[in-house]
Amino acid sequence: MFKLLIYHILFCMIVVVTSASFIAKTPQNSFNQPFHPTTKLYGSYAQSINGPGHVANIELNTNISSINPDSFEYVQNIQCGQDGIITLTLSNEAAFHDIPNWPSKVIILVSDKWKCFGQSTTQFYLIGNQSIDETKRQVNFTSEPCEVLKWTESYSFDLAWDQSIKPIKKRTKNLYLRDFDQQTKIDLDILFDSKTGSSSQPNFKFSIGQNNISESLVCKNCFTKGSATIGLHVSGTPLNITNATISISGNLSINVDVAVSTSVTIQKFSTPDIQIVEIPLTVLNVPGLFNLGPALILVANAKVDSSLTGILNTGGEISFSNFQFQASLIDKKTNVTGFDKPQFKSHKLSTDIKASVGVSGTLKPQLALDLSVLNGLVSLKTGIQIESTLGITASIGNGNSCKKNNQLNLKSTLNGDLGFFVQNFVEPIFTFPSLDLGSLCL
Repeated sequence: MFKLLIYHILFCMIVVVTSASFIAKTPQNSFNQPFHPTTKLYGSYAQSINGPGHVANIELNTNISSINPDSFEYVQNIQCGQDGIITLTLSNEAAFHDIPNWPSKVIILVSDKWKCFGQSTTQFYLIGNQSIDETKRQVNFTSEPCEVLKWTESYSFDLAWDQSIKPIKKRTKNLYLRDFDQQTKIDLDILFDSKTGSSSQPNFKFSIGQNNISESLVCKNCFTKGSATIGLHVSGTPLNITNATISISGNLSINVDVAVSTSVTIQKFSTPDIQIVEIPLTVLNVPGLFNLGPALILVANAKVDSSLTGILNTGGEISFSNFQFQASLIDKKTNVTGFDKPQFKSHKLSTDIKASVGVSGTLKPQLALDLSVLNGLVSLKTGIQIESTLGITASIGNGNSCKKNNQLNLKSTLNGDLGFFVQNFVEPIFTFPSLDLGSLCL
């Protein structure tokens, strides 16, 4: 089942997690824009300057005037000095004539790239008492820390994939741009070894601590591979979220190969969901503005519907080459494409089982997203899960499609489903058509 999780705590294993801060974007052709504060405080940030990537936009509607210096090409430098003085260096002479008309108090957004007062995070200050030194092309302000939410009437946050981003060059040695040579899509590879094309953790156990089962029933070659892009929109007031949507697009392949090998009888059983691995991914963030911490989680379970002795190997792969999922977190409406025609591939069947039996193994890859905006004003935990089940039935006797009644018929199927979960609301959306991976008479 596909699950969207909100306000649900996910337990993470301890690993080193890298962080990729977005780059503050300056609108093109903004050099001639008047240097005026408004009541719309806007910031735009890009994941990469070297090509396509995610772009984040945040807007605060403030009840006093506010300004983001990164929105103007002629702001060359911001320095935060002693006694709380903030100094802007400007290359546009006309901007110096605009500043005397500013209100006595203005909210200023100082992005993390300027390391204001030694802090590598986005900061907000109330500034005033400006003094201009045109010979140095600088303006100085007194400042005091600002709790921006006290001055915010409403907000909106958007994260989207932008395919059109072109590489840009640094304009000046004073402009701090982070240069990323990285995969900007979200990596959906779990237990996949790109060098071998198979699992990096073969033969993981479907069961823990059950006699005769843990070592005998394994996922011989199980992994996922793919990539995705993410879209998010959240808007509202400091007291209420009025709109929240999520979209995920990408491609995904799930490989499931199950192996049973036992010289003693395994009794009928089923296992609960077992978390095989959790992999925190690179955190996407603008320090002080938003933080999106993705993680990949792989859950599995297995079932045997009667006693079993012998050897059995089978498997298959299900792929979604171009899927899209959209959901509203408010009214719970969904829209999905690309899941109705998955591609299937069957793997070799082999067994020496001598009696009727049913065995199934299920993989549930999850992409979990932990979003925080404005230091916790908005806190959402969301995620997707696609469930893929490999089923194997071995039957003997009349009606098993074999020529002889004493022959064993081994049949393998692969299926899965897609669903939607918001808080306590669960709605199945789509069940993939069951595919017959093949049968064998022994």
